[in-house]
Amino acid sequence: MSDELNKIFENDQKKYRVLQSVYNLSNPDKFVGVSAKQVADFTQIPMSEAKEILNRLCDFDELIDCPTNTSGFMSNHKTIDKIKQYKKLEIEEILREFRQIASDLIHMNSYDEMSYLKRFINFIESKPIIFDFIQDNNRVRQFEIERVIDSCVQLVHTYVQIPKGKNEEIAFTYQLLKYGLEKFNAYYVFTIQIPAYGSREEGVLKFNKTIVSYFCNHIDHYLTTMLNKLGADEQSYLNSTTQNLNFNGNVGAVQTGNHNIAHVTQNNYSSQSLVDAAKEIQELLENLAQIYPTNTLSDKMVVVTKAVEQIENNRSLKERTVGALKSAGVEGFKELIDNPLINILMAAIEGWKEGK
Repeated sequence: MSDELNKIFENDQKKYRVLQSVYNLSNPDKFVGVSAKQVADFTQIPMSEAKEILNRLCDFDELIDCPTNTSGFMSNHKTIDKIKQYKKLEIEEILREFRQIASDLIHMNSYDEMSYLKRFINFIESKPIIFDFIQDNNRVRQFEIERVIDSCVQLVHTYVQIPKGKNEEIAFTYQLLKYGLEKFNAYYVFTIQIPAYGSREEGVLKFNKTIVSYFCNHIDHYLTTMLNKLGADEQSYLNSTTQNLNFNGNVGAVQTGNHNIAHVTQNNYSSQSLVDAAKEIQELLENLAQIYPTNTLSDKMVVVTKAVEQIENNRSLKERTVGALKSAGVEGFKELIDNPLINILMAAIEGWKEGK
């Protein structure tokens, strides 16, 4: 997770929990509210802090405050919108981190592969949204993985047959990877059991391309679908080039994070113009951050809104920004701007490259 989004979660996670608790416990239709004590008990946040957060949420009309004998804090339409906003941000970050970890596993090039598999399994099991999805499919059937591997070893040049059907494929692959992690000390020793032939590199390559990549695609598709259900209009940069991360490509061809810098296609837009536009936007964000606070997600949204307004009011800058987006793409342009607000800004303006 990026440093920027770590800070957002640190500042706003308690606020999210308070919103969720009021939404779960109150019933506005029957005018039944929830007390600060109930919120504190539900969220395990100290009473004084819970009260402060509740009052702040009421100040922004994200909750209704009716502290009478028969009611208390209640949710409203803004409560639901805010919860969705936080949920989207959470899933976006899980998806981005999953893509990084999955890509590292599939495209690894070291003799410490088992650590990548362990990191991958630990991650998907530590995220309820992913692990619940896997477990829902895993209930379909328990496979005899040891017998499957023995059959591959005994019948030379016989590759493992992945079950047909989405549910069984997910269950089988998860159980296979768990078995390999628990029973083998080296990844290549595990993977080479499956095809039972070929060099170390060939065994790992084939295993990752024919088994691991499809498993990753199922998880990626599920998380993306969850975001779409929450509302495509507020998705951030997931509509950029990284959304279609190809787990089935050649090893080393697709990388994310610090392993790859987005390729920039010039399309008649000079490198200097690209750099100049990035520099001007970076300076704009820095100047606004000196004027307005950036402690919470709401604060950051205000700063980004101001930035968008200033760019739109500066015809020359907007034209250069649109040119940069079309030339470099969202990810390529973003790489040139060193500012913690850049992800939020790009989410707001990425539609400009399509003339929106």
